[in-house]
Amino acid sequence: APALTVPGGSAPLAYSWVKNSSNFMALNMPFNGHLSTSGLTKMSQDYSGNANHGTLGTTAYYTTSGCKVNGCLLPDGQSTGFVTVPNAANLQITGDLTLGIWFKTAAIAGSYRDLIFKGSIGAANTVNYGLWLEGSPQLVKFVQYNSSGTLLVSFIAPTYPSALNTWYHVMAVRSGLTITFYINGQYDGSAAITAGTPATTTNDLCIGGGCVTTTLNGTIDEAVIFPAAL
Repeated sequence: APALTVPGGSAPLAYSWVKNSSNFMALNMPFNGHLSTSGLTKMSQDYSGNANHGTLGTTAYYTTSGCKVNGCLLPDGQSTGFVTVPNAANLQITGDLTLGIWFKTAAIAGSYRDLIFKGSIGAANTVNYGLWLEGSPQLVKFVQYNSSGTLLVSFIAPTYPSALNTWYHVMAVRSGLTITFYINGQYDGSAAITAGTPATTTNDLCIGGGCVTTTLNGTIDEAVIFPAAL
């Protein structure tokens, strides 16, 4: 992997998944430091092998303090505090899918706060996939719409991970027409998905925020996306 630089020293190695000697991930972003080979500051490296590197917003920053694994990212709750990953064909996933991320919140907002989001919310909701926190107590929700703005699934995990400054791991797994949540490695409910193809939007992928606002006030770590049901 390319060399990384982080405040105070070098970053530890990160590893990706392979299957039959081929890349098995769409995104693997552990937030271990800046990508020094990009020629830019504030770049977040993707270790999947797809070069889906992200750009940090002006108010997002790395830390090595209190992280779940090595380094992590503080989105900070501001409108520019998330990571933006440019659109790529391997991020436009319309079949089986797995989203995973560690997070902890410093404050619970009544409105939603995106963890992993690709799509658009507006007059016509076209969401390829969205994983966010919503409400108080804090709920975890997975959402997909088709290209016409028709809702295919909006499923809230039964467990409410609402304790502040506490690490939670959430994994949303789409297998066929079923979405399943795992919270901290434990099964946390399933729901049916309406038949249809999720929107293959050309919007950027955003992590820790919704590409415009809806940014998490807290910390995130180890964001992964698989074009498969794990």
